[in-house]
Amino acid sequence: MEGRWAPASISLQGYDTLNLSAGAVHGIGSALAGLNPAAHALVNLAMHQVGGVDENSSAYENGHSIGSGLVAGASMFVGGVGEAGEGATTLYRAVDQAELDDILATGAYRMGGNSIAEGKYFFETAGEAAGFAKKMFNLAPEGGPYTVTSAAVDRAVIQASSRVHLAGEGTAVVVPASRLPLGGVKAIGVVPHSIVLE
Repeated sequence: MEGRWAPASISLQGYDTLNLSAGAVHGIGSALAGLNPAAHALVNLAMHQVGGVDENSSAYENGHSIGSGLVAGASMFVGGVGEAGEGATTLYRAVDQAELDDILATGAYRMGGNSIAEGKYFFETAGEAAGFAKKMFNLAPEGGPYTVTSAAVDRAVIQASSRVHLAGEGTAVVVPASRLPLGGVKAIGVVPHSIVLE
């Protein structure tokens, strides 16, 4: 073989590492971009500049979940995420992919999809919303992954809402259908999940 050129080989493990890393970076960028379409376009444009990445691989998808989960975890434990202005309070809601797609299209929580007849469930902390998302994923994994979202809500909406205690998740605020849609939704991040076998 002397004098002949042979292409360098990259092991399958090398490709998996590249895809996992690229997915994690994209997950972090997407989570930080929130629901801003222009920011998402920039994150996607930047990711398409990286060569050799298979965005359809399971390693890339796992990396994406890890990256967005890191941002979600940090956001849930660091103060200041989604803080509301005067006369308003922040409510948090875990949404499945279908509802997230609707929010990305409209910028608001609306009736339909994962609504109950009375309205929509929200929580007063991101941690409670994440706990609810994990339970929902275990009940219906086909709806996942779940993303924690938030919105600043006028206190008049809270006063018109009822409260329901959900075992294990805390107290949910049921915003009535008459007060929807609620706009100004922000995505905090994807909730890391795993199926719990019982």
